[in-house]
Amino acid sequence: MVKVQLSPNEDSVKARTEKLFQMQLERVHVRTDKLFAGLMICQWLGAIIAAFLISPLAWHGTESETHIHVWAAIWLGGIITAFPVYLALKKPGMAYTRQVIAIGQILMSALLIHLTGGRIETHFHVFGSLAFLSFYRDWRVLLTASAVVAMDHALRGIYFPQSVYGVLQVEPWRWLEHTGWVLFIDTWLIISIRLSLEEMKKIAGRQAELESTNAQVESKIIERTSELEAEVAQRKQAMKEVESLKESLEERVMELALNNRKLSSLANELERARNQALQASQLKTRFLANMSHEIRTPLNAVISMSDYLLRTNLNREQKDVAEIVHKSADALLAIVSDVLDLARIEAGKTELEIVEIDLLELVEESAEIVANRARQKKLSLSTYIAPDVPQLVRGDQVRLRQVLLNLLSNAVKFTDQGEVVVKVVVDKSDKSDQGVCCIRFTVSDTGIGLSEQALQSLFQPFTQADTSISRRFGGSGLGLTICKQLVELMNGEINVERRERGATFSFCVPLACSAKTKQLLGAGSELADLRVLIIGGPTGAGETLAAYVTSWGMRSLPVADITKALAVMRKASAENDPFDVLITELTAEGTDLLAFCESMRKFPEFAKIKLIVCTADDKYGQGENLLTQGVDAYLIKPFRQSRLFDCIAMLVGKHLVSTDFVPPMIESVTSRKAILPDAQPRILIVEDNVVNQQVALILLKELGYEASIVDSGKQAIEAVIHNNYALILMDCQMPDMDGFEATRQIRRLEPMTGRRIPIIALTAQALQGDREQCLAAGMDDYLSKPITSLRLKAIIQRWLSQPIESSAHDSAVAAKNGNGVAHSATSPIDFSALKEMYSEDGAVKLIELFLSSAYTLIDQMEQAMAKQDANEVKSIAHELKGSTVSLGIDKMATLSLDLENAARIEDWSKAHDVYKQLSDEFKRVSAYGSTVLG
Repeated sequence: MVKVQLSPNEDSVKARTEKLFQMQLERVHVRTDKLFAGLMICQWLGAIIAAFLISPLAWHGTESETHIHVWAAIWLGGIITAFPVYLALKKPGMAYTRQVIAIGQILMSALLIHLTGGRIETHFHVFGSLAFLSFYRDWRVLLTASAVVAMDHALRGIYFPQSVYGVLQVEPWRWLEHTGWVLFIDTWLIISIRLSLEEMKKIAGRQAELESTNAQVESKIIERTSELEAEVAQRKQAMKEVESLKESLEERVMELALNNRKLSSLANELERARNQALQASQLKTRFLANMSHEIRTPLNAVISMSDYLLRTNLNREQKDVAEIVHKSADALLAIVSDVLDLARIEAGKTELEIVEIDLLELVEESAEIVANRARQKKLSLSTYIAPDVPQLVRGDQVRLRQVLLNLLSNAVKFTDQGEVVVKVVVDKSDKSDQGVCCIRFTVSDTGIGLSEQALQSLFQPFTQADTSISRRFGGSGLGLTICKQLVELMNGEINVERRERGATFSFCVPLACSAKTKQLLGAGSELADLRVLIIGGPTGAGETLAAYVTSWGMRSLPVADITKALAVMRKASAENDPFDVLITELTAEGTDLLAFCESMRKFPEFAKIKLIVCTADDKYGQGENLLTQGVDAYLIKPFRQSRLFDCIAMLVGKHLVSTDFVPPMIESVTSRKAILPDAQPRILIVEDNVVNQQVALILLKELGYEASIVDSGKQAIEAVIHNNYALILMDCQMPDMDGFEATRQIRRLEPMTGRRIPIIALTAQALQGDREQCLAAGMDDYLSKPITSLRLKAIIQRWLSQPIESSAHDSAVAAKNGNGVAHSATSPIDFSALKEMYSEDGAVKLIELFLSSAYTLIDQMEQAMAKQDANEVKSIAHELKGSTVSLGIDKMATLSLDLENAARIEDWSKAHDVYKQLSDEFKRVSAYGSTVLG
């Protein structure tokens, strides 16, 4: 039975449920009656058509007449159809109407079976009729229909078997088989009818409950309406009282209006004061920027000249004075830079530039920048990037590097002995949005530490841990303030923790995961299952190494000391699962390591184990001594993950290194070594601009150096592999591979060659951050174009041990102009300055070479402008800028830079204006050059 949850008035709900159920059932009966009226008419017409199609004529020899089946379809079908259709239309919903329709429907099925000669397909019409009759949801209709089917099959099976079964003789029980199938169908249809009736009963019950509930709600509404009317009456009374109070409030309103006027006047005064404060802040920012710029210019001269002075022959007292000047100038320049950065941040002029960031590259490059200072203090500097840190993210790379470098520099500066460790992990406690992860950067040191009082004001401007620090270590006290504001600008947070020895600074920044992907180091390599034994020192570096090699699919086992390592190695050899590689750290004197090497080589089963040593000291000759004592390779911290992977791959004979350019034979992985000058040091010029190539060649020739030229980054790498160069002058912007990537590739090759080549960046730009970008890529110094003899000489002297004698030519050029080119007010090219810099023949050759290449570039520019090809215009403008800057053709250089910038943002209106000016200026330059060339 259908169970319906009744309201408190259960009897009324139950009665209403039954009434609704009967009403719905009656609607079903009426609707089904009308459905069968149409169906039976269609079946009658279908029977007539079938009779005409199947057997329209009866033949007697050559004579024919209309077949009896046709008359049966017309008249008998009409008789069967007429009465049920009449009842369906005139008496719908009545019980006897349903029964008559059921009989008529089954008789129509019998007629169709008869017309088709008892074909089995027509018997399915009976099942369809039963299914349609189940629409009534009345099982009694099915019983009536089934009885008619049984009688029809039984009688016709006896007297006319061919009309029902299609054969002349049948078994006497054949009608029982057909009746059985009908009853089988009836069973399932009756079950379906019962379920349907139960569902209808439930629906009726729910509707009855809703109606009862609605009635109760309406009653409540009426009751509440009465209450509200009473409340309205009360409120009207209250309004009358309010009206009576209104007059007394008017006086109060007038008083408030007077007070508002006073407040408005005060607000105007506050607004004026605010504007004055903002103006003062802007003036302060501009003043700090101008002051920083004005101080920076003479400071650069002081630093350069004091550096030059330190390389001359000085007595002890003079050298001490020069060193004080140099260090003081460096400290003052750092303070000026910090003040300028802070002013920009406070003025809100610092905007984030969101780009693709390779976190691994960023952290390892930052560590390499401060590595020299750490090595000078004999500190252990190491990096650890957790394997689950995303390879590529999106964020402000410059600001992230600035914060990380500041913390690293502080850690090295305030640490006299011990270590500095950089760790990068995913902050699992942060619940960021999907696609964004919070990356935590941690810098720990074993330095002077922090007091509880110092922690309270550590991130305030011009504040350091104590008053003695600025006297001992220098600095402005602005670095941490800048870091805090930059981290907050990136929606992150920065904090510091005291340690028993030293301090730990960390900052957490949310970074979006990049849509781009980068293949993981060691993914799918042949080094999987390689067995590595790691001897970790007291600094916990063993855990870092184990995490790295495990992420590459190798089997790692860290042990605490050498004694345990020997025991583990013997056990592994006895179990026929020996170690392939052993990685250890070098002790202070190396005594323990050398003894270990001696002990290790006594056992023949250890002969195939490759030994890699990690050290924080790159004192010259140390690596060679280790290699002679049985060490296969050694790495200088901080080393990149890729260098560790390459080292392991090479030592076990798997050429799976991360760089594309690998020498065929690799003997060891060593530290940077001093370059011993040849009798005639060779310099490699990497420059794609032919004019700049000749400028560099002429200047180097005058300074007494031989030079080779390549015009692409890939050619530079090949040249370094096959030749021995003392120094490389590397152009930063080249089409196929820029100078930054070429430098990275060369630096990856150097551990295999055992020597480090100084690389000097050459660029036509001198923007903020360019020097840091060059150093981060692995370059050693930075030289902006135009290149002059004095500046080139100074930078070569800085990086090569062979001195360069001064000449009268240098003095003349220096006296002529600080940058080597004296600008003329009347001519586009200062030919006299070029003659003094490069000699008359050199100047003529350079102008001839420039005009030859410039004609081609101007023609290509015209075609690119017509097509509005931004990349092509930008590339040609950059090449023109490089040539003109080198020759001091300033106006063309400026116009080329403007055109390059316009093409970069695709401002074609401005680009066409600048291109017209550039063409006109080139005509002047060409005319003047033709006069010079005769």
